[in-house]
Amino acid sequence: MALPKLSEQQDVRRVIHHELGHWLMAREVGFKIGGVCVDTYRGKAAGAATVFPKPSNKLVSAQAVEEYLTNRIMVLCAGVIAEIEWYVKNTPNFKTENINDVYENGVIDTSGLTDKGRIDELMIILTGIRTEPTAIKIEADQTQRNLFIEVYEEARRIFVGFKDKLFALAKLVENEKWTSVTELTVPNNRLIELDEITTASSMETTR
Repeated sequence: MALPKLSEQQDVRRVIHHELGHWLMAREVGFKIGGVCVDTYRGKAAGAATVFPKPSNKLVSAQAVEEYLTNRIMVLCAGVIAEIEWYVKNTPNFKTENINDVYENGVIDTSGLTDKGRIDELMIILTGIRTEPTAIKIEADQTQRNLFIEVYEEARRIFVGFKDKLFALAKLVENEKWTSVTELTVPNNRLIELDEITTASSMETTR
């Protein structure tokens, strides 16, 4: 089922929400973060959130590797989740059946890759740590699928905690001055400033 058609402005907003999903989740799991950017040079909006997913400690056990991979995959999933939430809120023609379409054909980053490609590769490793191998392909595929759903649902649980902040932050990012005709770049220090504005505004609202 095809995703709803978007205007150029909607496409940019979609990508901003997607990249902020990565940015906020990376912060939640303790990765160092940089800025975010949106590129419209190729005619369709692409984006990138700078994340430095370096382990904070030496990965000396399978459990440590498992925890690291889980966090990394959740960061990737958060972009997809944010994009889905944007579609739900902004496109009346978005259907439940479209959710997988977002995952399969989501935001392309500035290197030409989607989150799905990275997730699939990391899931092979995580599945190898978590489960016993099997030579039966259909069983192996289902095991990996089940594990992915588990990680995705955990990412979604965490995402719900900062969903409102993401949408408020995205509105501020949308109003930032574009670096060039085709590129919007918001450095990390500016994102932190905008994030503090959303926090202050939220506190004012709840008083």
